[in-house]
Amino acid sequence: EIDAGTAPAAHFDDFLALVEGAQKAAARKDSVVPIVTGPLTLARLCSYKDGAVTWQTLMKKLVPLYVELLRVLAEKLAVEEVQLHEPWLVMGGAEGAEVREEVE
Repeated sequence: EIDAGTAPAAHFDDFLALVEGAQKAAARKDSVVPIVTGPLTLARLCSYKDGAVTWQTLMKKLVPLYVELLRVLAEKLAVEEVQLHEPWLVMGGAEGAEVREEVE
């Protein structure tokens, strides 16, 4: 549950370990393409405790963390491609269409 005091923080160690393990197991390191649920979907699926926080305000906090994750993947593990999945854009119904317009 998200409230005004919620401060998302970057804790990538477990995810990086999974990607690194997959790279070690793969025949070609560059064939490993991590898949990440996007910030929009994450923000839209959260439960909000009070009206002071909306999915839009949470997105503003999440996007820099996603940028950092992409940077770390590229620099530490030489990942060249990441699949960013945003199912909310297609599964959100009419509201998803409005969000699509806002995001585009």
